[in-house]
Amino acid sequence: RGFAARGFAAQQRGGVQLLGARRGFAEQRGGVSQLLGAIKRTPWWRFKTRRGDEGFTTELEEKRHLFETLLGKGNKASPHLNKTHEATAAEDAPLLAGTQWVRPVDGPDAATICFIHGGGFFVGSPTAYRGAVASLCAEVPGGAAALVPKYRLAPDATINEAVADVVDAYRWLRERRDRIVLAGDSAGAYLVLRAIDRLVVEENAPPAGALLWCPYLLHHPRLDGPRDAADDDDGDFLTAEDMAEALHGDDDADDEAHERALEGAGVEDLMVVAGARETLRRDAVVLDRFARAAGVDSALDLHDDMFHDFMLFPKFLREGQAALEASGRYVAARSSGESVLEK
Repeated sequence: RGFAARGFAAQQRGGVQLLGARRGFAEQRGGVSQLLGAIKRTPWWRFKTRRGDEGFTTELEEKRHLFETLLGKGNKASPHLNKTHEATAAEDAPLLAGTQWVRPVDGPDAATICFIHGGGFFVGSPTAYRGAVASLCAEVPGGAAALVPKYRLAPDATINEAVADVVDAYRWLRERRDRIVLAGDSAGAYLVLRAIDRLVVEENAPPAGALLWCPYLLHHPRLDGPRDAADDDDGDFLTAEDMAEALHGDDDADDEAHERALEGAGVEDLMVVAGARETLRRDAVVLDRFARAAGVDSALDLHDDMFHDFMLFPKFLREGQAALEASGRYVAARSSGESVLEK
């Protein structure tokens, strides 16, 4: 199965190192606990009111503000944003206002990424993810530029409408750049999968690759059991109950597209990165397993002791930096046409 099935040993194909040997980070537990505590004090994912209740709209705006504040701190701490890389409004793109470019300030950008932000479908923005995307681009051998599209959010928009926004952005970018890797985290990873399905079904034109950080698979009927986090306070900030309260309950039902998307059907290969202690760990494992069963080469990179979206905090977590480095090698390999898995 290649490096994913053989314990993530370092390999070389076509001169590109694909995935380094995993490192031990048990000594980070104190730092992980502190970071998780800080995130838990910014509970953007948990509501006291329900949709339709008095005060819900106000609380929704508060949650969006909390999310922007949390990731805004990450932007300020980024070693790359406004240093090696710059983020600018994509004014040249006829897409939703808020779409951004992330490019090297002075350097090559051989690879192209279309990065779809996460946030449970109801929070998040390209602005919030500028630092994370700059850090990813910085780890791509040969350099990379990224388009970070704005998409419509729940509960005012359905997931199908968000998918349409992603597909529009990808098609616009494809007219200007070759061999694009579609990437995303959490809810954004799901939108990547659904966008790939549309691109394959409608025009048989999948992206060069798919990079999926901590994917959130919604109501996948084959999770083979409930989601659960590690049984201590240092497991994850998300809980299984939080997933049940997501705001996309009125999504346009399309189980057939959902099933195809969650097999990664149409792409040559995909890379899945997740934390071994996160509540959505099962989602990552199930996606990898069923993608392989459907004939897609899949690399699953599970990181010990890590929680949901840990790679957004590389300055504080060495495992986050390791995930970025592995992701960068994947982007470089797919952008150059190299296969990342042994056949």
